[in-house]
Formats: sequence, structure tokens, C-alpha cells
Amino acid sequence: MLVRKTSRAIIVADHCSPATLPLSSPQPLDNSWWARARKHPETSASDHMTWIVYILECIDGSLYTGITNDLERRMKAHTIGKGAKYTKRRGPFTVRYTEHHDSKSAALQREAAIKSLDRPAKVALISTGS
Repeated sequence: MLVRKTSRAIIVADHCSPATLPLSSPQPLDNSWWARARKHPETSASDHMTWIVYILECIDGSLYTGITNDLERRMKAHTIGKGAKYTKRRGPFTVRYTEHHDSKSAALQREAAIKSLDRPAKVALISTGS
């Protein structure tokens, strides 16, 4: 995508067709998440959420590890095939393990650590409980 700003317009062009957006009518950003984040750059929306690292057991016995800030919504997404490519054809699922983290960064780091474990280590983690 190509974006070019001139004195009178912003020209946005992708591989198909260009579009011109006049500078005189900017879109209001007051109610958007981006505008709120710009007012308080030291905090982001993900800092105020509890992030969950989870391990699912798939119907074929395999284990899937992921993160979310809404486990119920994420499970529905996995169930209808919109969650992750890996789980698309492996349902139904059982949540075997969860951990709660205060930041997305911490949850991503823990997810990576769990994904790097071999299966026996994951099963041992699951057996210790959440």
C-alpha cells in the first residue's frame, strides 16, 4: 500500500486502485481506542486486562497452548473453527490448564515458554493444576 500526503489530500493506493481523501474533512477520533491511548501513552488497554495462558486438549489428544483476555469468547472461536488454524479440525476441546497474568507481555512470554516444553513436561504442568 502506498500512502502519499499532498498539500490538499492524502492519496492512498493499493495494488488495485487509488483513493483520495481530502484533508479538509478529517474523521473524528475522540471515541476511538486510538485517541484514548494517545491521551495516556504510558498505559495501554492491554495493561488493564487480565491475560490468560491456557492449554487445550484436542479430541486427538494433542495439546494446544494460547493466550486470551476472554477465555469464554476464545473457546467459542475455537469451537466454530475461527480460533486458530491448529484447532480448526481438532474439536471438541477441553481446557486442561490456565494461568492468569497482569500484562499481555507476561502472558506472551509464558505462552512461549510453555510451547517450548516437550509433551511430558506439559502433562506434568497440567497435573500440578492451575
